[in-house]
Amino acid sequence: MAGTPVAIPTTVAPEIAVPTSPYNDWFRTLDPCGFVDGTTIAQWGVPIHFGNDTQMDTCSIEFSEPVTDARIEGLSISTGMGVDSAFVDLGGFMGTELADSVMCSISVRFDDHQAFFVSAFGADFGLSSPELFGDSVDARLCSRTRELIRASVPLFSSQPLRSESTRSVQTALMSKQPCGAVPELSKTYPKTIVTALGEGDPFNCRIQTGVRVNKRDESGEVSIGFRQFPESMADEPLTMFGEVEIDLIGVVGHEEEEDNGYCTTRAFVGVGSGHPVQRRTETETYIDVIQLSGFGCERLRIAATAAVRAYQNG
Repeated sequence: MAGTPVAIPTTVAPEIAVPTSPYNDWFRTLDPCGFVDGTTIAQWGVPIHFGNDTQMDTCSIEFSEPVTDARIEGLSISTGMGVDSAFVDLGGFMGTELADSVMCSISVRFDDHQAFFVSAFGADFGLSSPELFGDSVDARLCSRTRELIRASVPLFSSQPLRSESTRSVQTALMSKQPCGAVPELSKTYPKTIVTALGEGDPFNCRIQTGVRVNKRDESGEVSIGFRQFPESMADEPLTMFGEVEIDLIGVVGHEEEEDNGYCTTRAFVGVGSGHPVQRRTETETYIDVIQLSGFGCERLRIAATAAVRAYQNG
């Protein structure tokens, strides 16, 4: 492999505790697909995929062909959105609606901490200019999206467990703390603090590894997210985009640096422990991946090493 493992000092500063959120610890155990009314989905058609996607707290639904009069090909139900004070009554639930000719997205209040973001994608999404379609298309899309949400809202008071789900997967990474790298990282960067651990956002953590010069200073920020990606991504780095392969204490990693110094690092911790995800054209194997981003690849590599060690020891 290209790249050299980063040795993390162990005597620079005393270890600090892993920052946690009781709400996120609770929500991490829940099945995002358990909040979606399966009866309505079944009435529309038989999905080829009804489960998780790249985002662990998202429920993704895909059909082999367009369903309903709105010609829906897929839906995405994302959790962890902010609760908007501008929410209005949309006929049985509080939310806001965003629509165009080939897509409709509705934010719906879940509780005091977060909202869900439900998006329905029409058959022409991403293929044609919205100007080619009339208002009738987004009217049908949003009507069907509201229909699904109204049927799903009663499920919001339930607590569907991910461990008992037949749709969402339970992987090793999903039981870990996204800020688990902080104690190890603080040995190298003693002033490390967590700047964002949002309630309702249980698989992401934002860390500041140094003192900010001003509010706009992002030089010391590191964002850590738990993701799922196709296992094939771990095979070879995308060298055409500047990716290089690195060794993260025995775990395959890929690193990409932009011209401005912004870096993205992925640690493929789930190689060999994947699960199948059916797509329209093929079945892919998805695995656990820790993704980090921030300025400075050396800093990211140190953070990624700390994150992998926390994963292995947690």
